[in-house]
Amino acid sequence: MYCAFVDASKAFDKVLHNGLFVKLLKKNVSSVFVRLLESWHSKLHACVLWNDVIVSSFAVKCGVRQGGILSP
Repeated sequence: MYCAFVDASKAFDKVLHNGLFVKLLKKNVSSVFVRLLESWHSKLHACVLWNDVIVSSFAVKCGVRQGGILSP
């Protein structure tokens, strides 16, 4: 018997947005849909809350949205 386990839980944090869009286009995914995803991810910003202080926001360049009902 052979058994293999793959832990992909952290893989979602390492997905480069541009690489994802190129791969989708190579798989013949509709360019309209890819542009929609690209637009959605290009406006993604985050900030950090530490000891009740919020730092200025920064652009997120990799990773996919997780936890939301509209997450891809």
